[in-house]
Amino acid sequence: MLETADAPPSDVLSINIGTTHFINAVVQADAEKLCPVAVLRLCGPFCREVPPFADFPRQLRAVVEGYTGYLSGGLERKCARDLSVRSQWTDLVLLPVDGRRIAEVNEEEVIEHAQRIKESGIQAVVVIGVFSSVDTADATQEEHVKRLLETYVPGVDVVCSRDIGGVGFIERENASILNASMLEFGRKTIHSFEMAIAALGIDCPVYLTQNDGTVIDMHMAARTPIKTFSSGATVTSPVPLSEGIMAMTDILNRTLSVVLCSCHGCIKPVLELTSRPLKSSWYAPPSRWPAKKNVHLSL
Repeated sequence: MLETADAPPSDVLSINIGTTHFINAVVQADAEKLCPVAVLRLCGPFCREVPPFADFPRQLRAVVEGYTGYLSGGLERKCARDLSVRSQWTDLVLLPVDGRRIAEVNEEEVIEHAQRIKESGIQAVVVIGVFSSVDTADATQEEHVKRLLETYVPGVDVVCSRDIGGVGFIERENASILNASMLEFGRKTIHSFEMAIAALGIDCPVYLTQNDGTVIDMHMAARTPIKTFSSGATVTSPVPLSEGIMAMTDILNRTLSVVLCSCHGCIKPVLELTSRPLKSSWYAPPSRWPAKKNVHLSL
């Protein structure tokens, strides 16, 4: 691509990668890329009707299903009658979520489950608490359990569900399980990207596109590979040009060289933008703008 664009590596400002590595691993239920996941629910006496992995496809479930534990913890709704609100659209009474705890975390209970997980050989754990996404404590229950697991299960990958999803319990749990199952594979894949770029003599930030079309750095992508599931498609979306190509532009209206490349490998020549700036939904951080012409690679 650099030879086609006639651009030296020193002119590359950033590299944005769109990949289907992670979504393909899930769709194919690839046991070589996904690993078993243990799930610890902080739910007290609740949330046992639908167990973890319940609605996973059979083949995928066979690959990622691991240990399941139910622990003290979680948050609940306040049921005081004076705080209830009747909806104008339905006859349901809406009860606000106030972050009151179902129960405190029992450290001895967590350590007991940690020992079982260690004995099973599982190296990926999801910690999910009821309404943990609205936990505003300085040290949330999920983070408390994560620290204990990292102490008693050395080398374990722990995913806190509040870092992955929203309020919905099952949806957040499923997303966290998928994310945890591919953390090791994600690190290997991203390391391969970095090694390939370094071999070209390019020294610049490298980003992966997220599901919403924005970008994240490699460190964050390695922690949350699930956020790049649609990466292959979104790398083509910010600029509506033919063949799904992507361009980046300098918002200071300086003359800019842009390397256009479709995600299907069709490389477009460099365009010189001199008169009218090309609008884009993303741009490189100002601290990375050099005085000379900039080149962005979109792969």
